[in-house]
Amino acid sequence: EIGPGARVLEVGCGTGKDSLGIVSHLKTEGELYVQDISSGMIAIARRRLAEVRIPVEYFLTNASYLPFADGFFDAVFHFGGINTFAEIPRALAEMTRVTRIGGKVVVGDEGVAPWLRKKLFGKILINANPLYKHKPPIEHLPENAQEVGLLWLIGKAFYLIEYTVGHRPPPLTPLLPNTGDAVTFAPSGLW
Repeated sequence: EIGPGARVLEVGCGTGKDSLGIVSHLKTEGELYVQDISSGMIAIARRRLAEVRIPVEYFLTNASYLPFADGFFDAVFHFGGINTFAEIPRALAEMTRVTRIGGKVVVGDEGVAPWLRKKLFGKILINANPLYKHKPPIEHLPENAQEVGLLWLIGKAFYLIEYTVGHRPPPLTPLLPNTGDAVTFAPSGLW
């Protein structure tokens, strides 16, 4: 959903393969910032992106401690690696923090779809690579994650979480008083 003129951060850019896909959406406008914890990966990404026609900035940092101002990016993308992050909740919080209100965060990694885990297909994948046993870290999303989507792709062996960054947690609005001491609440805007 990004377009020309967007400022995008790719967390864990690796060799820069996905970076080229991001650049194709930005065309000749916009800015791409790529981050990785490995200097070797940054070097490969730098070579791969040498001919792109937009500014690309490279950062050797830990994804749990991003060196950017709040709301600096229109979108943040990460695919492949979050399952092995030491501080998954903090990394997701950081990706959210550096994304502007209304911006999008997209995160994905290995993780066989729940309905396939006990099937032969799922057992083979998990046996071949234990990373496939990981589940999407939905419980670690920040409170201001809104419009959350969860997809399984690439043979239903990878998950993709996407969400829009909101101002704050959704407010609760009383709907109907209960006959007891409790009151029924729902996120506002649903009714």
